[in-house]
Amino acid sequence: MSEEILQAQPKNEQGRKRPSGLQKKFFLGLGIIFLCFCIASAFLIYAHEKSVLKEAAHEKSRMVMAAVEASRSYVREVLRPKMYHVLGRHAFVLEAMSTSYVGRVVMDRFKETLPEYQYRRVSLHARNPASTPNATETRMIDFFVQRPQHESWEGLVKIADRSHFLHSRPVFFTESCMHCHGDPDDAPQALLDLYGRERGFGHKPGEIAGVNTVSIPVDIAMAKIKERALSVFAVSLFCLTLLYALIALLFNWVVVQNLRDLLEIFRHGLRDDTELQLLREAKAKDEIGELRSAAQVMAGHLSNARQHLEEYAQNLEVMVRERTKALTKSEQRLQEKVTARNRELKGLNTIAEMITRPENLADILPQVLQQTLGLIPARGAALYLLCDNPSRLEIQCRENAEHLPEQLPFDVDSCKLILEDEPTDLAMSICEAACGETSFFAFQQGQQCLNVPLCCRDNVSGVMAFVGFAFDEIPPEMHQLLFCIGNQIGITIESLRNMEKLLQSKELLQSVFDGITDMLVLLDRDLRIRMVNKAHLKQFGVTLDEILNKRCRDPQACRSCPFIQCNIEIAFKSKTPFTEEVRSSDGRIFLVHYYPIVNEKGEVESIVRNA
Repeated sequence: MSEEILQAQPKNEQGRKRPSGLQKKFFLGLGIIFLCFCIASAFLIYAHEKSVLKEAAHEKSRMVMAAVEASRSYVREVLRPKMYHVLGRHAFVLEAMSTSYVGRVVMDRFKETLPEYQYRRVSLHARNPASTPNATETRMIDFFVQRPQHESWEGLVKIADRSHFLHSRPVFFTESCMHCHGDPDDAPQALLDLYGRERGFGHKPGEIAGVNTVSIPVDIAMAKIKERALSVFAVSLFCLTLLYALIALLFNWVVVQNLRDLLEIFRHGLRDDTELQLLREAKAKDEIGELRSAAQVMAGHLSNARQHLEEYAQNLEVMVRERTKALTKSEQRLQEKVTARNRELKGLNTIAEMITRPENLADILPQVLQQTLGLIPARGAALYLLCDNPSRLEIQCRENAEHLPEQLPFDVDSCKLILEDEPTDLAMSICEAACGETSFFAFQQGQQCLNVPLCCRDNVSGVMAFVGFAFDEIPPEMHQLLFCIGNQIGITIESLRNMEKLLQSKELLQSVFDGITDMLVLLDRDLRIRMVNKAHLKQFGVTLDEILNKRCRDPQACRSCPFIQCNIEIAFKSKTPFTEEVRSSDGRIFLVHYYPIVNEKGEVESIVRNA
């Protein structure tokens, strides 16, 4: 029916594409955002450049102000008192005693080089008409009168229709100023003759005298800043216009077209006239409104489908109960397997931990055998190790395996022949395992024996023979477990043998050290004492625990040892034997020999010190 209704629509309505309301809303908002971004970018650039300009002008004005203040301070504190001392208290020389005059004259000379800098020192009721403040300077004086806590003011102002950076500082009368600005009767006669008795008198210490101002024109720089801000605005607007166009194409391609395709799917999926009429009414809105109407229709369909599903779910409850029972059984079996795997991992870890125990191989092997029998479902087992002189396999420990032979002759060179033939007896089967292959043999009265090689880096160190073991019933994971156990036991045996060899080598080396009557010490590259003979311990009255692994220069290692100040570093640098004489505190002289031990890279690993 939906196809008939769609076919009944006018062809021009189906063929034309109406404007997208969603597209209009999106791009109107996006355009406003982009325009605001351009304006904000231009404003930020303008504000930043203006701030930089003000900071630069402030620094320049500070330097000018500091230079003028330095000259005025020199006149006030040095030159004026000297003039009073030379000419007398009532003398007055304008060019040498007036700080205002000196500061103004200095800046007049300064303007000859940098005419853009304007310096003025003004005050109300000034004696010199040139020091009368203008409107801006009058406002500055009023500002500091009303706000005496402010030490300066700086900012942009308009002076003669031009933008200037103005830096103002207040000037206060001090006690030294009262001679010329206090009571006119106390003023120098030369000052009265020059300016009269009317202006510049009657002031008190701490009263504001006026302001010092430095102005720098910045109208050209401000014009450049505005031009730069407009350029940023224009470039941003151009770039964002291109981005706007690209987003428009992408939005129309990705969003609008997909929404229209989605709505077409909804239209073709409707079955009655009421639903189609609802969608036709929704076309007056944007795509989201039309999609909302379509979603309402689909929600009705989903509600009906839910009712059918609830009815169907009731029939599924019985099936779920049955499936739950099956899953419970599977979970139990899985839990049993996990428990078995955990037990196997724990056993392997226990075997691995035996390497670290301070026990010899003969004490550890029975523990390894018992731990293995806890993992493998066998009645008994025995552990063979390869022995030399003559070459043989010899049982080290057994449990419930009395019928296994105590010793078996074995030649490693015959492994190739042994592996080519099938084992004909128990001894040959055990020898086959000693060649690196797991073997199985059934012997007298139906008894079975499984032989697992004990390997470490492809080297067989022995065989573990299991008796009372149903080889045909072994699952695949048990084969892997047997292989891992054999490797782990082989690693354990190899590690313990290596440790025994190391201990024997250390004891042999220590016995050689102790047999030498000279004082011997073995030092590593960090100058830590690794070995020391009895002659050294006896000579200086220390024990092995007191100096072992201590630095040879550590006073706590050997308080009476004279070798703390030795030159052992020479042997490290030269990498050749070195001899020196060392004198002890009690006057004894020791002839000390240093023998560096160099590794394959040519680096000094350790040094033997002989004294």
